[in-house]
Amino acid sequence: MLAKANATITQVEIYVRNDRKLATNKKLTERMSRVKNLLASAPGTLAPEAVHAPGK
Repeated sequence: MLAKANATITQVEIYVRNDRKLATNKKLTERMSRVKNLLASAPGTLAPEAVHAPGK
């Protein structure tokens, strides 16, 4: 479940980076940061550098 949440957050971050209006929205940036911190502190999660994408 947490893997799906992390994947979704990554997709949202990519979308935000590609939209100039969203990328400059300070409130959105703060909320995204808060969500990432909550996901990182959830029990049973791995640090981002410990998670590897599947090979081709």
